[in-house]
Amino acid sequence: LIAGIVSTQLQSLFWSLLGIYLITALLGGSWRWGVYCVLPSALAVLIKFAVMGWLGIPLGVATSMFAAMTLGIGVNCAIHLLEGYRQARATGASHPEASSRSLGLTGPPALINTIAVSLGFGVLMLSQVPANARLGFLLVVGLVNCFIVSLLILPILLHWWPLKSPRGSEAVSPQN
Repeated sequence: LIAGIVSTQLQSLFWSLLGIYLITALLGGSWRWGVYCVLPSALAVLIKFAVMGWLGIPLGVATSMFAAMTLGIGVNCAIHLLEGYRQARATGASHPEASSRSLGLTGPPALINTIAVSLGFGVLMLSQVPANARLGFLLVVGLVNCFIVSLLILPILLHWWPLKSPRGSEAVSPQN
């Protein structure tokens, strides 16, 4: 049973990552946009697997669902931050100014969203069913990780590996 769970978990992670990447790259207008959207959630899932190993939490039927759920919900933060950055750059803001504006405008709503959704799933931690309690814990840890990783990693990526300019004709340099 465990081998089957691990196998299907890896398959679902692959398909979730691919689906999220394709949709965000297509709707965001570039393959790099898709990478930036997927990366924070993917790192959060890796961190969660490390936490599971450290705390001795087994991968079971209920706990195997957390990764795909984290990927799907956690991408929200990255999308908002990237769109805020894109809109700021479209108005002529420099990279540091666009990053600052994006974090200032989308950071607080992303925090509120993370807290609200985490509290909603956090209720599972009160369950008398250990697997459900673990699932709630893992989702809360994953969503908080998505938020933190998005806030820390995306500005650095945008500085060192910028997205194309709003017109799409040339790269937006960090010095502009």
